[in-house]
Amino acid sequence: MTPNLIQRHQDYVLGSHQDPRLASVAAGASIAGITLQTDSDAPFLLRSRAMRVKYSASRTQVLGNLLLRFAGPDRDYRSQDMIRQSLLGPYFGQLGNPIPEVPEVFYPRSSPITVDIYNDGATALTNLVLYFRGVKLFSPGAVRSYNYPATFSGLPFTYPVGDYSDTDGLTLVRNIPVVQTGRLRQTFRVKTDADFVLRGGQAGLPFSTTPVNEVFVTLRDEDEKPYSNDSVHMDVLFGNSGFGATFAAGGGNITPVATGPNSPGLFFPEIYVPQNHLMYVDIQRYDSSFTGATVINLPISFLGQKVFQK
Repeated sequence: MTPNLIQRHQDYVLGSHQDPRLASVAAGASIAGITLQTDSDAPFLLRSRAMRVKYSASRTQVLGNLLLRFAGPDRDYRSQDMIRQSLLGPYFGQLGNPIPEVPEVFYPRSSPITVDIYNDGATALTNLVLYFRGVKLFSPGAVRSYNYPATFSGLPFTYPVGDYSDTDGLTLVRNIPVVQTGRLRQTFRVKTDADFVLRGGQAGLPFSTTPVNEVFVTLRDEDEKPYSNDSVHMDVLFGNSGFGATFAAGGGNITPVATGPNSPGLFFPEIYVPQNHLMYVDIQRYDSSFTGATVINLPISFLGQKVFQK
């Protein structure tokens, strides 16, 4: 790989917005040749994957019956046959535990990601979404890219995202309605005392009884260029410490070893934001089908490090 290329975090989303057949994959159904074309602005390196379906009323996802295979840019499938995805890792790549793809898969500009899926269960998969996670490769100067000063000191730091209120003394993404179809824009500004390196994130309401299930996020840089082709579910982009510590395997649920739902979602490479510069966070929510859903104030935290120039 050319060492001076800019690596920029990228999530490619393949769901019902991209292919309506994924809105409901019937029991026993198979769909071949689902295709997502990568963007024309840069090649893409696939490094990990994730997947999800709409949460049930009890906040579970019936994904144990999903089998799939995917192909490189020349429709060169990366497995002989479809593989049960619960065998590959905990949480189906969500909650800070993406399913790694080693070696990484290179997709040239405007090339297809092709997927075959099969539901061998007794119930439909509702709103199935597949995530292909990695980096775009840009030539120097093609996109904004910042780096560390020649000499600096660092301080681990967490930035809350949203609006501060004296009432509760917290910074939260406030007043998200049960249905937020338009993008609820949050402006994130780094303080003037130091640069900030974004390395991970956490989000969610782990102790709330209010349904906070179908919340999606689009992360954008200061030029409003998104880090994804569509909004990404909160539990894929970030960690969520309120998620149950089991995952589906072998027809039941087992407890994972040496991992957990409190793992932060990681950004690799990290995103460097100079002091007083901006990022944008767009929020969408679709919780109208869940009993007890109401307006929420959502905590989102950016985890990383302050960088002080010397």
